[in-house]
Amino acid sequence: MASQAMPPSTKKEYTFTTKFYPPLHLSTSKPTTQLYPTPQNPNPATNNPVFTDAMHIRHAVFVQEQHCRAEEEIDDDDARSWGWVVYAHRQGNNQQQDTEGGDGDGGEAVGTIRLVPPPHISHHHLTGSSAPEEKKKVRYDYDHEPYIKITRVAVLASFRGYGLSRLLMRTVEDWAANNKAVIDEMYSQFAQNHMPERGGGGGGREGWNGLIGLHAQVQVERMYAAMGYVTDEAMGRWHEEGIEHLGMFKRVAIF
Repeated sequence: MASQAMPPSTKKEYTFTTKFYPPLHLSTSKPTTQLYPTPQNPNPATNNPVFTDAMHIRHAVFVQEQHCRAEEEIDDDDARSWGWVVYAHRQGNNQQQDTEGGDGDGGEAVGTIRLVPPPHISHHHLTGSSAPEEKKKVRYDYDHEPYIKITRVAVLASFRGYGLSRLLMRTVEDWAANNKAVIDEMYSQFAQNHMPERGGGGGGREGWNGLIGLHAQVQVERMYAAMGYVTDEAMGRWHEEGIEHLGMFKRVAIF
């Protein structure tokens, strides 16, 4: 668990902590689901509670604020991804106090991020530039260098301006740099399970070597650039859920 105390300002003062949840494939302690929280069932009992907190944030930001489709919010990548949630604790308050939607040790869930291991859907397939007959089947990219993909970066509107996106990005980058082996394991398992679509290719044998990619909304390109991410102009621009995106990459040292 990481923490960050914010400097004095005119904003309310908080201490921020982060927690993470593993992919379903690595959840071995007890059966775990990834159910979408609803008003009737806001905290599904079989969900990892940190995943549930992440979904409340994703719903608030992407579905309610940005008008993305709720049915697309949980996708095929969720089951194989790691995710983090940042919690806000009012300074001077008892951090052990339970909060609605939290996991019992206090704090309000205010930001989230997701790390998807390789491989990823082919960019040509994603942007719709594939031939019509190729669009019928999802194609994963095994031809380029494997990279981990950062997705679902979201911070509640009332907590923007505290540097939480940067905190989440740094948390994920540091974790990935120290966990190459498990990332490679997830990549290899996925590649082996999708041999038919690979057409006998050699994808999956080359491990992850520190490359991180993301599909950034155009409006936050400068924020990611300040964190060291470089726009890949060759990818062009495209729309996801009606929002214009572009591709950005960064390489981190692996420990």
